[in-house]
Amino acid sequence: MSSSISIKHQTNHPIFGAHEAAASLAIFEASLQHSGLNVVITPDSQSADQLIAELGFYSAGNKKNTSLLSFPDWETLPYDSFSPHQDIVSQLLITLYQ
Repeated sequence: MSSSISIKHQTNHPIFGAHEAAASLAIFEASLQHSGLNVVITPDSQSADQLIAELGFYSAGNKKNTSLLSFPDWETLPYDSFSPHQDIVSQLLITLYQ
């Protein structure tokens, strides 16, 4: 039994140097031109939360069905003896399920 993943179209659109909400507007406009999954990587959780809020603002009046999901960091180090917070684990599972 073998499984394979088919990638029909893959492009990278790095956005560097955009200030404040200009980056989220550029990401939103790029997502309108692509019907598949769009992945955006941010440097930290606070940036991701801000980006999701800004993208939610831009997509509020749009007719395209948009799901904004977060895949947060574990926020633990490899040698820590404790597990990540249950809210983080819950968000990860919700995102993976979607």
